[in-house]
Amino acid sequence: MVSQPFSNPGVPFLASRAINLACLVAAFAVTLLWFVVYAPLAGGGICDEPGHWGVIERLLADWRDWPDSLPHPPGYHYVVIWLSAGSPTPMSARAVTSLFALLGLVCFAAAWQLQHQRPPGPAVLLFALLPILQPFTAMIYTDVPALALLLAAWWAQLGRRAWLAGLLLAAACSVRQTSVIWGTFFLVHEAGRAWPAHGTWRERCAATARGVWLNGWGILLVLALVAGVVLVTGRLTPGTEHGNALAANPANLYFGAVLVFFLGLPLWLRAGPDFFRGLAVSARTRPAASGLGLIAVSGVVIALSLGYRNPHVWNRELWWPDTSFTLLRNWPLVAADRIVGLRWVYSILVVLMAAGLVAVAREQRFRRELALTALFGSVLLATNGLVEPRYFITPVVFWLFFHEFDRRSLQLLTGWFAVICAVHAPFIARTLSLW
Repeated sequence: MVSQPFSNPGVPFLASRAINLACLVAAFAVTLLWFVVYAPLAGGGICDEPGHWGVIERLLADWRDWPDSLPHPPGYHYVVIWLSAGSPTPMSARAVTSLFALLGLVCFAAAWQLQHQRPPGPAVLLFALLPILQPFTAMIYTDVPALALLLAAWWAQLGRRAWLAGLLLAAACSVRQTSVIWGTFFLVHEAGRAWPAHGTWRERCAATARGVWLNGWGILLVLALVAGVVLVTGRLTPGTEHGNALAANPANLYFGAVLVFFLGLPLWLRAGPDFFRGLAVSARTRPAASGLGLIAVSGVVIALSLGYRNPHVWNRELWWPDTSFTLLRNWPLVAADRIVGLRWVYSILVVLMAAGLVAVAREQRFRRELALTALFGSVLLATNGLVEPRYFITPVVFWLFFHEFDRRSLQLLTGWFAVICAVHAPFIARTLSLW
């Protein structure tokens, strides 16, 4: 019998009450501690923080004066002004972001418990330590507020509170318009829940349509409103002069493979021996099929390596004049620009990570939801012409939401995330580097 690579025969980890409480406390403590550490040290901020602060100051002078360079709605900026009682400071702006981060933890926990019917503490701690998300929980950025509102809408949708889900999704879209993609995800998920087990095809479709309308009318109204805005204005961005146009960037594929490998490193290393043993057994027992598979994979790798591109100017520099920081996202891309051999390595990694994620999802109870997460995450990434780890946050969060870990895997991944955050935190706090 051929062993299945990346299979996980262990049962999902069920936390005791004490472990659940400890993990919840740790998740909130980490988020608050990062605000206490970062906010006083950051000064004017790092990377896009000064730009967002400039938008807040401009809106403070005239609330109708939207910069033409603004790539997303100014919902977050208005909230900062409102919660700061009309006198915002960089510290108050970061405090608002941290409040949204805490809201995100609460909504993730509530939604996770609805979906899994188990204590959410360990999953919430893993979410709080997600390295590509954690630094932004105390920064003047829109990603955490948008994610928190999106998770709140997800909790409301799982609880079949249609009006609240729509209201919260609209709020998320007012911060980052790409939240509308996940609103569509919510509806597809709702259709899966509403699909009856019995009946003719026509009866099933009719029952599903009724169920989607009954429990998803709030989301549908938001999608209709967004469609109307696009038809009238021709776009969803307030400004037209910004550096992240609606376009696919092939470099996202290679960077995504590197990121997935890096984030899941201890799990890939744990699964690696079984994977290669499975390949060896397959080669001995099914040489013809294995040979054809190798030829197909080789063709894909060759095509990917020859097709490597890194087109965006913001992804082709390691350092900029008059800045103290470097963006870690650019290092693997610039290295591949300079070293042809790395393009082959990345191409092989794309194939391995795609195969690994498929194999992992097949072993999961919520395999359909994981497949939908990958699909909608790909749509999201295809809308961004810039390679940015921040654009991977929401797909990774929903993947972690649906994935059920056994105890050992959860311990390894939580520890690995904690190490990454601890190593990188001093550099971020001193505004020396960011994802």
